[in-house]
Amino acid sequence: MASVDNSLQVNFEKAVETVYSGEQLLADDANSLLLGELIIQNFDSNEKISTYIADDDLAKSVAEFMSDSLALIAQMSLQKAKLQRSLESKGVDLKVAVVFFNNWSWTIIRLLFLVKPITREDVVAVVNSCTELQIKMGAAGFRGSWSPVFPDNGGLLFNMRDLQLSNQKQITFNQAEMEITISPGTTVNELKQFFFNNNICFESDVIIETVTYGGVVSSGCHGTGKDQKSISDYLTELKVVDGHGQIVTYNCQTQSKGGVTTSDILAAAKVHLGLFGITVEYTLKVVPMKYVLVDVITSKVADVYTDPANIQAYWDQNWSLETIFYPFQGYTGDTTPPYYDAPLTIRAINDPIASLPLKGVDTLQLGENVSTAIVNHLALDDRKTKFQKLPNAIHFVWNAQLFPAYAMEFCFPYSAQTVKDATDSLLQVIKDKQSVLYKSWFPLSLFIDTRFIQHSDTLLCPAVVGQQSTHSFYIMVVLLRLFYSIEQCQEFYTAVADKWFKLGGAPHWHKEWSFLTDVETHLHQVYGGRLTKFENIRQALDVDPHNLFINSTFKKVFQPA
Repeated sequence: MASVDNSLQVNFEKAVETVYSGEQLLADDANSLLLGELIIQNFDSNEKISTYIADDDLAKSVAEFMSDSLALIAQMSLQKAKLQRSLESKGVDLKVAVVFFNNWSWTIIRLLFLVKPITREDVVAVVNSCTELQIKMGAAGFRGSWSPVFPDNGGLLFNMRDLQLSNQKQITFNQAEMEITISPGTTVNELKQFFFNNNICFESDVIIETVTYGGVVSSGCHGTGKDQKSISDYLTELKVVDGHGQIVTYNCQTQSKGGVTTSDILAAAKVHLGLFGITVEYTLKVVPMKYVLVDVITSKVADVYTDPANIQAYWDQNWSLETIFYPFQGYTGDTTPPYYDAPLTIRAINDPIASLPLKGVDTLQLGENVSTAIVNHLALDDRKTKFQKLPNAIHFVWNAQLFPAYAMEFCFPYSAQTVKDATDSLLQVIKDKQSVLYKSWFPLSLFIDTRFIQHSDTLLCPAVVGQQSTHSFYIMVVLLRLFYSIEQCQEFYTAVADKWFKLGGAPHWHKEWSFLTDVETHLHQVYGGRLTKFENIRQALDVDPHNLFINSTFKKVFQPA
C-alpha cells in the first residue's frame, strides 16, 4: 500500500470522521456509505477489507483504489464544506455527503459528492453551486449502468430517487392527451403499478423492474416489438436544468436556436446521455391497457439461427419477439459443446384476437376493444397464464440486481442474414475462448439475449442504425460476475466487438463498451456523423458552458482532441 505522510494522515482521519460518520443519508446509498467507511478505516489492510468483500480480486482492487485516493478524499472533505455553505446561502436544506460509489455490478468505483434533491429548485441550486466551485455533475437512480456514464472522481452525483414533480408527485396522468409525466427517479415497477391503477401502459419497455427512467430514457433504452421504437421515442416533452441553472423545456414548440431546427433539438435532447444537464421531468405517450397472448416456445439454436429463412419466419409471424439461450447448457465437459444444439427459449407476444384468422374483420381493432374490455372487467393473477396484461408480459425478469453481471449489447440494422451473422460471430468467439468461458460447475454462467424493434428517430439511440432498414435488432451477451474477472470479461467482449463493429453494430450506451479497442473511431463510423452533430447542437444551445456535465469518457467520444 502507498505510504502516507503525517499531514495527509491527519486530513485523512478528519475526512473519515466528518465525511464517513455512518450517517445513512440515503436508503439507496446506505451500503455505499457503510462500505466506504469500513474500507477507509481499514485502508492499509487487504486482509481486513476482504472480511467485508467476499470477492478477493474485488477486495484488492477496492483497497488499492482507496489507497491511491487518499489525497482526493482529503481534498473533497474540505470542498464538501464549501459546497454545503454555498447551498445554505441559497436557502436550500440539502445534505452533501462524500460517498464511495459503485454501480450495481461493481465495474465502476468512484469517490463522489452526493445529494438527494426533492424539488427541481433543489437541483437548480446544486447546479449553480457546482458551477461556482467548478465541480462536475451527473445523475443516477438505480446505478444500473455498466459503462462509466457517471461523474469522474471528485464530481457530484444527484441521486434522483426522491425527486418530485412540481405537484409533489412522482407520476401524473393526462387522460385527454394520453400522456404521463414522471420524475426521472421513478422505477419501472412504480410506473407499472401506476399503469395498473389507471388502465394504461407502454406497448414496449425495458425488462428489468428495478431501474429508473432517468437512465432508461436518457440512454435510449429499448424493449421489443416490430412496430415499437425506443422508450425515448415516446417522449413528447422533457425539462432539463442546464449549465446556466435554467430549467429548459424541450417539446415540439421549442424554438430553433443557433441555426438548429426544432426537430434536431428534440432528436438530440431525447437521448442526451446527461450532456444537456440534469433532467427533472419526462412526459411520454401511453395507450389503454392491453391483454396479450404470451407464448414461450422451446427450440434449438440451430432450428432458428442457422437459416435466415427461419429467422425471417419468426419475425413475420410475431409482433414481439425475444430469444434467450445458454450456449453451454447441457455440456458436461466430455462431449462436444452444444452451441447450436443448445436449447433456445423464444418469448413471443401477440394480440390474442389479431392472431385469429377472421375473414372480413378488422382484427387489430377488435383485439384492442376486446383486450380493453377484459382489463376493465376481469381481475386475474395473469403472471401464470398465457393471457397477460402487457406490462406483466414485458417485465418478466425480477430481482436481477441480486445477480451482478457483465453485459455487452449491440444494435444492428435488421435483416435475417445480419441476425445470423452476428450470432455466428459471437458463437465463434465463445468457441475460441471456451477454456476460459466454460464453468463446469455452473454452465449457465453465460447467456445470450436478442430482441427486435423498429428503428429510432432520436440522434443517439443505438437503434438509429436501423433507419437504413426500417428495423433493428439487439443482441446481448451476459457473463455472471461471480465466475469471471474483469480482465477475462474485457478480453472476451473486445474479441466479440471487433466482429460486431464490422457488421455495422452500435453498442448500448449503458452497457460495456468504454474499454473496447479504438472504440471512439468505431462509434463515429457507426453513427455516421451523428456524434459530431450532437456535440455541435450542444454547443449551439450553450447548455453546458463550463463543460461540467461531460466526463472523461464522453469527452473522448464527443470532444476528441
